[in-house]
Amino acid sequence: MDIHPQDGVKPISDFRKDSARVLKQLRDRHEPILLTQRGRSVAVLMDLETFERLEYAAGLRAAHRRGVADLDAGRSRPHAAVAQSILGRLRA
Repeated sequence: MDIHPQDGVKPISDFRKDSARVLKQLRDRHEPILLTQRGRSVAVLMDLETFERLEYAAGLRAAHRRGVADLDAGRSRPHAAVAQSILGRLRA
């Protein structure tokens, strides 16, 4: 996800003056906006949909890391054994 220097970087004073326009830009473009204060980066704004996609992707990456760690630690069972166990419980 890139922040475009031409309209993706805004002084916080511009955001204060015209926040409705900045929020519309976020919704329309689905690209983050970097807010600056005294020439320094202070915050990143993004639309809710983009944020939720990033959160979902981060959750998938975390689950993958846990799965790999479980495999590396020997905490796994073959699919056939799991299926047989589940079927046995359903029949009981």
